[in-house]
Amino acid sequence: MNAKVNMIQISNRDYRKQFAFVASLICITTLLSFSKLEAEEPTWRLIPDEIHKTVWRVGSNGAISKIKLPVYYEEKNCKFCNFEIRPSPDQSKIAYIKKNDLWIYDIEKKKDKRCTKVGRPLKGSFADVYISIITWSPDSKNIIYSVDHGQLMPGDSNIPDKVPKENYGTYILDIAKGTSSSFKFISNVWLPNGKFLLIRGDLPLKGQIHLYDPEKNTTQPILQEQAWYNIPQVSANGRWAIIHADQTVGPDNGGTGKNLGTQLRKIDLENGKFINITPVGSRGDYYPCALSPSGNRVAYFVYKQLNRLSINRNNYSGYLIVDNVEIYSSELSPLSIYWINEQTIVISTMLEELIVLDAQSGKVIGSCQCN
Repeated sequence: MNAKVNMIQISNRDYRKQFAFVASLICITTLLSFSKLEAEEPTWRLIPDEIHKTVWRVGSNGAISKIKLPVYYEEKNCKFCNFEIRPSPDQSKIAYIKKNDLWIYDIEKKKDKRCTKVGRPLKGSFADVYISIITWSPDSKNIIYSVDHGQLMPGDSNIPDKVPKENYGTYILDIAKGTSSSFKFISNVWLPNGKFLLIRGDLPLKGQIHLYDPEKNTTQPILQEQAWYNIPQVSANGRWAIIHADQTVGPDNGGTGKNLGTQLRKIDLENGKFINITPVGSRGDYYPCALSPSGNRVAYFVYKQLNRLSINRNNYSGYLIVDNVEIYSSELSPLSIYWINEQTIVISTMLEELIVLDAQSGKVIGSCQCN
């Protein structure tokens, strides 16, 4: 009898050991799965700040830190130098303009590299020459940029009337090789499948969205209705785009003609079909707007009172709408809206403040007065 009891006890102990071993494997596998998921979906985002010539690193937990760029500014030679900041899609690098040339800052190495050597300041009767960043490639390996010169005004002694000799135009930079080659058109939206979104049109109507395939040299109309379109925002997979359509008819860029209203539209880039996200509103409504990384969620701002020329901040009060639900009210007009991930949003305001929000409840997770 005792021998049988001992056998049962030994058997139970072995079973418990085997159960503990299996449970440990399950826990380890689960932890590895979560770690892999977190690695695939970053929980932070780089927010450019051209006012302070820096970049903010904003986390989904509300943490905000500053990435200080090694920018120098010589007042005498660079009084009219332009300045732009464009973080790469993979969040590993920052392209920016320093002394009118294109530079790239490597966040991990904390080093910057000069990529062009054509920029120059105003000099005597000659205009300045400067670089403008157009867009990164989706894989963060290339940058499209343009080489331009400053304004000319013959007969005005205070403005240059001569153009410096330079190869002006649009170029594409291969970052690894450090070489640039001519690029035949300008597009601010480069899709993961290698195609581009183009906005075409002539006055008095601006617009028409086209999909351009550089390999086949063909264009496909997406939105044929002409309107004043902002630069489309595209989901990470390149499937969806959101566009702000200001349908104002006017004889000039000021749109002083008949106001036909404003609307947000979400475009399916696979078939060219679109849906209206909002009803038709007054000119300037529903902006800024942003599309989540997956393209499944939309955020935009609706104003209670719109008077962008007033310095009274109460004239900018309104609501942040996510998936057609009001989640946050603010007396500060957002300059931009960014999605950190599918659950977290950060807005930058006119008073140079960053606010991190839970995209479902509107709860403030973190904030920072950026100065």
